[in-house]
Amino acid sequence: MRPSLRAFAFLGITALAVLAVLWGTRDSPVERAAAGLLGERWYRVTLHGDPVGAFVSRGKRGREGYRFETELRFRLGSGAEVHIVDTMDFDAAPDHRLQAATHQFASGETSVHTALERRGEVLEAVVDGRRSPLDWDYRLSDYVMLEAWLSRERGPRARALTRSLDLAELRIEREIWQVVERNATGYRLRQASAAGHTEVQLDAGLVPLSFDLAGVFSMKRVAGADEASAWREAPPADLQERHAGPVDVPLTTPHALTQLTLRVHAEGDTEPDADFGSWPALSPDGDAGWILVAGGGADRTVESGEASEWSRATPSLPASDPAMRRLADRAMLGMESPHEQVDALVDFVHAYVEYAEVEGVQTVAETVRSRRGDCTEYADLLTTLARARGITAPTGTGLANAPQTPAIA
Repeated sequence: MRPSLRAFAFLGITALAVLAVLWGTRDSPVERAAAGLLGERWYRVTLHGDPVGAFVSRGKRGREGYRFETELRFRLGSGAEVHIVDTMDFDAAPDHRLQAATHQFASGETSVHTALERRGEVLEAVVDGRRSPLDWDYRLSDYVMLEAWLSRERGPRARALTRSLDLAELRIEREIWQVVERNATGYRLRQASAAGHTEVQLDAGLVPLSFDLAGVFSMKRVAGADEASAWREAPPADLQERHAGPVDVPLTTPHALTQLTLRVHAEGDTEPDADFGSWPALSPDGDAGWILVAGGGADRTVESGEASEWSRATPSLPASDPAMRRLADRAMLGMESPHEQVDALVDFVHAYVEYAEVEGVQTVAETVRSRRGDCTEYADLLTTLARARGITAPTGTGLANAPQTPAIA
């Protein structure tokens, strides 16, 4: 007997009902990204290889939503131990809005506690019992934005703009992350900030395995709390000598400096013979040699004539070309403040152009096509893109390379 149309209809309705249930219980891309961050993971914190602390991240999902917590303990030299705990609670509703957050800092006799709480549609900061509304919102999709973006295959040099919540400063930080490589382990990513470059190695599940913070601090995932806490048995690091910063490498973010101090040593009692340009004169520093101190933030007002000259397009700097405007927009990824825009442009140009010595001087259009060049090509492209976005941008020249090291703008 052949099945009736009614039987087919019943089977079809049943199948659709089953699919609807399955679809309804299926996690969204944001929830799948968040699932990868659930559980507990421990990391050993080191300073130039010496253990100085431990870091742990915890994530759980319950009936009321998601909770993520990070805890950091460290000690530098003979100083007091520092303890920092941050928590974030996201609603279980589909938009997963931030409902509450806390930041706790303690070191010696100093302690700081701040909190965020949602009241209706508005997040409020609670500091010392005083409440003040915030003009921004935050969701789980912001917290896992990078993991969700990487869930679709990304190639080298791909870039993403993310929003991270700085609970210590109660503000949203916009960050640009770039894929360095897709390797056998997972992804290696890079992010630039005022404190320097951060590199992160993710595993196949997009969970961090290691962090490298400006080449100074690093964190590496370990089996558990006991292995992460080995720093407590280690002798205090000698910060004065063993962790002095090198002076033969470029300063990646010179605008972030507030003061730069150099101690200069020379054989005998002879003062070093060097031209320090606009820097202040050397002053004796006892038996240690000489000391040189310069303050940061040496900004000056741009004159109207300079602003006009440094903003216009020229034959060698085609800032009025629509293609350059589109490339600049792509580089900035929606950044709004001038400092963020310039940082984004610098990162983009250094990632876009591969360093190579070229014969003569390429035009900017040729550099965009070939994606190769030396210091002149870097400078011309950077200046052009800045002017294309209305940023006043002069081009400076100077010695920027050491022997056996390629020059770079």
